[in-house]
Amino acid sequence: MKQMYSARMHGISGAQRDLIERLADPEINDLEDCEQFRENYPILREKMIIASLGRVRAHLSDLGTTLGEARLEREQALKSKTDELHSTLRRLEDEQAQPPRRRPFPAGVVEGVKAWVRRRKVQWIRNGFQAILVRSTKKQTKFIVRMESEISRIRENLQEIAEEQIASDLRRIDETNARLEEEKLLYYGALGERDVIQKLGSLPAAYHVLNDYRNEFGRPIYNRAEDDRIFSVQIDHIVVGPTGVFVIETKNWSPESLASDAHFSPIKQVRRAGFALFVLLNQAMKDGEVRRASTGWGDRKISIKTAVVFRGKVPQGQYEFVRILGIERLNAYLTSGRHEFCAEEIESIVSYLLSTGTSSRPAYGGTRWRRRFTAARGTSWWSRRTSGSWPRRGRWPKRIGFGRRPSGRSWR
Repeated sequence: MKQMYSARMHGISGAQRDLIERLADPEINDLEDCEQFRENYPILREKMIIASLGRVRAHLSDLGTTLGEARLEREQALKSKTDELHSTLRRLEDEQAQPPRRRPFPAGVVEGVKAWVRRRKVQWIRNGFQAILVRSTKKQTKFIVRMESEISRIRENLQEIAEEQIASDLRRIDETNARLEEEKLLYYGALGERDVIQKLGSLPAAYHVLNDYRNEFGRPIYNRAEDDRIFSVQIDHIVVGPTGVFVIETKNWSPESLASDAHFSPIKQVRRAGFALFVLLNQAMKDGEVRRASTGWGDRKISIKTAVVFRGKVPQGQYEFVRILGIERLNAYLTSGRHEFCAEEIESIVSYLLSTGTSSRPAYGGTRWRRRFTAARGTSWWSRRTSGSWPRRGRWPKRIGFGRRPSGRSWR
């Protein structure tokens, strides 16, 4: 049943999309298909084998029918050939029983030869009667022997033949099941994101939910406090509404996973994504790509709120700048607090995020430089510029990767 949403949804679960791509099974198109396959895999496999056994038995029955018809045809051929031989023998014997007639020299010799041929033919038929019958039905006999051998082989190897008939299908579902076991963490993550998306869908219509937001930055964002360069972000959910901009990371961890230190900290992950989004949006506001209403005190920054939502058991503890929540408390957290954005500001932020998602562009700074130089010389300079070769204003760099420095020429 299709989920009905009040909030405006953009995109689908990133974990679900990655899971479907990694499974690469044409029969699995969404998470519901994965759940049904995971639950019914042993029964599905058994049903496929039983159905194949039924088809093999039906084929065996058809072979038996064909064998019976071949045997009947051979019997009829034998009877027909027997009648023909007996008829020939009677005719020849009748001709032999007639008294010879006296004929002149040439005709008498011919008549004697014919009589000798008749005697030899009668002798040949009587001595080789069975051999003649066998030769006359040689093709039918070979076909019957081949059919009997095939039927015997199928009866002795019925199970193996049935599995061989569906070997490709069995291999496909076995590989899918193996990959699903390998991607168990991704599968549980997709379940958690699905439940969070369904919960976010019940937010008021003024809210926008961006699922699986990804952005790669041409120039990395530098977090001075953490000494961290951020080259890209992947955010499970971004919620933009009257109460603010929220970065949400979804986790569906078992109690053992919560107690383990093997996983990357979701607190650091969501805090890192929140910082990148803070820099991105405020630089976009500074460049005029995002509208923000001013007050009498001056321009206001766009703050980012971060949260980690757990499906199931919620760990205890409080963390700086990050809220830890269960799914049931998520919407209350998002809608509480004072309103920070009007409808026009919300639409501006959402439009900017949708236009930048999954694209490679500078996170902040240098926008005008890129536009001016790209218009003059093409786009290959942008990739060269991000590697550290910065031109001085109004001059060509000494080396730009796609040619020598043209003398006496300005790029402006």
